[in-house]
Amino acid sequence: MRFRCLTNEELKELDAELIQFLILNQVYKEEWAIMNQKEPLKAKQLIELFSDVVLEKVYNKVSYLERQVPRQVSFCSLSESHGEMLTIEAIDQEMDLTNEEMMDEYLLISPSKLSIYSGKKLFSKTKAEEVFLLLNHGFIVSNEERYRNIMQHIVTSN
Repeated sequence: MRFRCLTNEELKELDAELIQFLILNQVYKEEWAIMNQKEPLKAKQLIELFSDVVLEKVYNKVSYLERQVPRQVSFCSLSESHGEMLTIEAIDQEMDLTNEEMMDEYLLISPSKLSIYSGKKLFSKTKAEEVFLLLNHGFIVSNEERYRNIMQHIVTSN
């Protein structure tokens, strides 16, 4: 298993897709019911394989991620082969960058109270595997508008 097993709730939402997947693997309704009863390990392996297929498609569509902790916010822009990361870190222990309005204010009014780092990385794994790793390190899916807004603030403050 490359990623994680989908939860029961996620599987319920993807019921039609799961049925199609099972049919493609020559497992039909009656066989699936018997497999769940008599060969639960084999059924679990099929669910894991289905989970990997679904999550790989989902992760490959992710283009932006972000991670927020009180003194540090990181933003990632992802292509098929590499990622770019921008990290904003508060110098002052009391600063909270998770408040978007406060972070905007710091960037515009007090950029000297922040350290800004950026970098690029070629993926050593597939994009989907890199996204999965970042999600497991506290990142969440973000969007282009948020990323561009932060980048604009960085350019304005420098």
